[in-house]
Amino acid sequence: TGLDELVKVKNIGSKFLNPYIKYSSNGDRIHAQFHLMKTSNDGKKSGDQEEGGTESGRVAIRKPGLHNNPNGVEALNRLICVPGMSMITADFKSIEPMVLASISGCQAWLELFDYGKRNPGDPKGDLYCKIWSDIMTFIGKKMTPADVTDPMRDKAKVVVLGYTYDRSPWALAQGLGCSVEEAKQIYKGFEQAYPEILHFSHDNRVRILVGDFPHTLFGRYRTADIVYPPTDLSELEPMNLNDLQAVLKEIEDPISGSDCHGLRALKNNVIQSAANDLNLLCKRYMAEFCPKDLWHVLAVHDSIKFVGNASQENLTWIYETMGDPKRWLGEKYLKALQWDKWNILRADVSYGPSNWKKSHTKFIPGKKGILV
Repeated sequence: TGLDELVKVKNIGSKFLNPYIKYSSNGDRIHAQFHLMKTSNDGKKSGDQEEGGTESGRVAIRKPGLHNNPNGVEALNRLICVPGMSMITADFKSIEPMVLASISGCQAWLELFDYGKRNPGDPKGDLYCKIWSDIMTFIGKKMTPADVTDPMRDKAKVVVLGYTYDRSPWALAQGLGCSVEEAKQIYKGFEQAYPEILHFSHDNRVRILVGDFPHTLFGRYRTADIVYPPTDLSELEPMNLNDLQAVLKEIEDPISGSDCHGLRALKNNVIQSAANDLNLLCKRYMAEFCPKDLWHVLAVHDSIKFVGNASQENLTWIYETMGDPKRWLGEKYLKALQWDKWNILRADVSYGPSNWKKSHTKFIPGKKGILV
């Protein structure tokens, strides 16, 4: 309704436009605060009064909050580039699963990402089609990636998210709309299909619960207030996520009051922080070596944003640079991620006169773009 739209526009002014004006210098550049890690006011550990990045390890941008751009409001379509310029968004494709596969050494996922980059559009190279077909096959419902429908593919995303966040079978059942027993079977099928991820997750949990907070690939780490369980986990064989729930019930998180909240945040910090660091390293390289008619604007989670000439040359440079970590990542980290052997990193690039909602064209190398 008109009233609803008026409220949205008012919120844009108070939460979006006004802070941009307030924190801009000379009405031009904005120098926001970048926070990498989440710490308490004393700078030592997480606490009730936290400042800094997100719990997962992603960067937070404040004063103003550049990540909190409102969507779905018609008025935003009036925010456009000057004639002849475009807003360009480049997103790393499945960066967190790629980091998980690379660090855990999951051969099946690495091969899949490699195949997907060489054969774009083939269902056999789609991560979530492959995951769902593998899970179904392991629980006795044989299926190929080509058999996976869009709703099934969406369920695979829920499974991956649920597993990496240590969500219980009950929570997974809620997300999938199935019984708890079916959710347990799905988790079991996932672990049987990808044992390297099971072992990696278990090792991370054990390190956290014995007080050895895990570092990211690039040396960052964070702590959390966790009440450690009386169970000695150091001698345990890898537990599946179903069995782990009994151990997690022994943990009480004093920050949130919810079971194993801190453990989840720390375990995921390894993957999400590394993905965020990769994004920032790529951003730094691209900001330095951008073509003269292209300006790097901002890195937002898994994406990097530009303003400038959306020529084929510039779009190709963005696409190829983000997909080639040898340009912007040191040899030490290439080897640690196995990216000296695997060519798996990919980017989705889109462009248009506005950064919101309409008039965005997906860039396809060597072909005509597709309006999305």
